[in-house]
Amino acid sequence: MVPATCCGESSRSRDRHSVGRQGRHYAKLRRTAADKSNELLFHMLIAVVSVSILIAITLGLRESLIVFIAIPVTLALTLASSISTVTP
Repeated sequence: MVPATCCGESSRSRDRHSVGRQGRHYAKLRRTAADKSNELLFHMLIAVVSVSILIAITLGLRESLIVFIAIPVTLALTLASSISTVTP
């Protein structure tokens, strides 16, 4: 026989409820790789746009457009070359 607590619940029942709450807590904290990559892409877009705006203010629109195109192309080429060297 399991001893009852002051609220009428057994200690085993109380442990099961606390584990359930912890499981829900950890489920909220888990993030998938897709979420993380989407967040990274969003912040990269913010960075490229802000740098382009600063260059547009200081140097002009043509230079800003060049930077706006050059940054993503450079990152894409770097990623593509690193992926091609890893895969056999």
